[in-house]
Amino acid sequence: MLADNDAQAQELAAQLNNLNIERREIEQSMLQDALDSFPETLPSRQTTLVAYREDYHQGVVGIVASRLKDRFYRPTIVFAPADNGEVRGSGRSIPNLHLRDALDLVSKRHPDLILKFGGHAMAAGLSILEHNIPAFQTAFEQAVRDMVREDDLSQTFITDGSLPAVEITLEQAQNLARHVWGQGFAPPSFTDEFHVVRQQWMGAEGKHKKVWLQKDGFEFEAMFWRCCEEIPEYIRTVYRPVANEWRNHVELQLYIDYWEAA
Repeated sequence: MLADNDAQAQELAAQLNNLNIERREIEQSMLQDALDSFPETLPSRQTTLVAYREDYHQGVVGIVASRLKDRFYRPTIVFAPADNGEVRGSGRSIPNLHLRDALDLVSKRHPDLILKFGGHAMAAGLSILEHNIPAFQTAFEQAVRDMVREDDLSQTFITDGSLPAVEITLEQAQNLARHVWGQGFAPPSFTDEFHVVRQQWMGAEGKHKKVWLQKDGFEFEAMFWRCCEEIPEYIRTVYRPVANEWRNHVELQLYIDYWEAA
C-alpha cells in the first residue's frame, strides 16, 4: 500500500501472498498433527486440550488452538518452542470458562509452574519450561475441572428460530450486515431443515464444501467451512444469511454454523 508504483506494489503483493500460502500450509500441518494426537471423541471427563511438538511454529499456535477449540469445544492451549528451554503457548476458550482466571488459578496453586501469562476471558498466552508441559497439562485440567459444570462443556446454539423460505433473501442479508455485531451481541442466526440438492468440494485442498439446499421450493447456496464430510440428503442447520461479494458481484449465501442429519 505504500509502494511508489504498480510494479513494486505487485511484487510486494506477490511476496505477501506467498507468505500467506506458507502460513496456511504450516497451520494445516500443525492442525492435522494435533488432531492425530487426540481421539475422535474425547473422554467425557476431559475438560481441556494441550498440544505441543518440537517442530510447532510459534506464528500459528493461536489459530491452531482456535481450530481445536472449535472442533472439540474445550479450552485449548497450543505450545511451540521459544528460547532457553522455554515454550510459549496461546490459548482459546469457550464462553463459560474465563481462560485468564484459569491460568491465574494454576499459577496460585503451582507458583513455579508458569513463568508469565496474560490475556482475557476468551484468549490468553503464557510461557513455561518445556519439561513442565506434563505438569502444566495436569494442573490446567484440574483447574478447569474445578471451574466449570458439565453443562458448560455442551455447545449450545441460541437462534432466532425458523426463517420462512420467502424471507431468506439477499435483501435480508444486506439489511443484517448494516448493523454492528460483536462479542456478546452476535448476529442473528436461524435454524431450519433443508433438502440437500447437490454438493461440491471447495478450496485448494478441498477443506470446505459448497452445498445447494432446498426449502419450500426455494433453493439456496450454502457454505460449510472446514467440512470434510459427505452431507446427508436431509439436514437440520443453524445458519446465517450473508451477502457474499466476489468480483464485483453480490449474491446470497448461507453460512452454516452447525448441521446434523434430519
